[in-house]
Amino acid sequence: MSSQYEKFLAELRLIGIDPDSKKYYQAVFRSKKLQTLNLTEVLHEKAVVPSQLYELSTLNYLNLSENRLKRIDPEVSQLSGLRELNLSNNPISELPDVLGELHLLESLILRNMALNDLPVSLAKLKQLKKLDLSLNQFEEFPIVISELHSLEELVLSYNQISSLPNISEMRNLEKLVIKNNSLTQFPEEISHLEKLYYIDFSGNRISSIHDNPSLPNVQYLNLRKNQITDLPNIFGTNSQLMALLAGNNYLEEISPDLAELKKLQVLDIKYNRLTQIPSSFDSSNIKVLFFDEEKINASPATLKRWLLRVNANSQYNNYVIVM
Repeated sequence: MSSQYEKFLAELRLIGIDPDSKKYYQAVFRSKKLQTLNLTEVLHEKAVVPSQLYELSTLNYLNLSENRLKRIDPEVSQLSGLRELNLSNNPISELPDVLGELHLLESLILRNMALNDLPVSLAKLKQLKKLDLSLNQFEEFPIVISELHSLEELVLSYNQISSLPNISEMRNLEKLVIKNNSLTQFPEEISHLEKLYYIDFSGNRISSIHDNPSLPNVQYLNLRKNQITDLPNIFGTNSQLMALLAGNNYLEEISPDLAELKKLQVLDIKYNRLTQIPSSFDSSNIKVLFFDEEKINASPATLKRWLLRVNANSQYNNYVIVM
């Protein structure tokens, strides 16, 4: 077999191929080299995973998204070399316990399914670094997640979670996204997560933030579309914060101390109840300030100065969206 053909079989994306065809089995399921397999929307007509797939022992990446699958067979445990698994956009309501046998798994993407619980066996995924459970039916934070101590990125957006358990042992967590849920309190436990640099709690029901949490290493904090009335400085004197998004809340005042955050470049306080901006912000390092100029009680010169600063640094608008 030529080296070029071997490379082709090592990384293959199949689109619109009939699973019953002989070529399908010969070229794929009998391959001894296949490492990457993307079957997005390939199996959706029969909505069944061919049993031969579980014989591909060399696979390290498997994408079965958008195939109308209602279950994952226990035989998936035979794919012991898997490092990335994507089951998104399938109406699967329950995961098999044997999923915890995929000990090398580093990324597990389970977006837009029908999950409301996770098997406790997932705690055995000691190398898992990324877990995406967005657009499911979780009403409670799955407690097994707190045992995934290697996790670096956790996404739980668009569920109905109202509180977090103690996740202080998830010390490798860097990115936490729980937007559009039902959180009512800002979880103080995350102050113990020293590697955490990205937090998105937008679209929840958080009404206040206690002074206790300290988030000195957080660079990006999104609290848009909550019910926050007070925004204290919880970032410390050596804060790394670069973007603070607190638009669409109930803020009536903002702490002058925030102006002392030397790395803060983007501040969104638009669509709140603020009538003034502390004078300390005039000398801050903030490059972009989103605010309601028609509501702020300030001199025309002050407003003009801020608006000029926003226009001059309009490139930061993209930073706010994509960081």
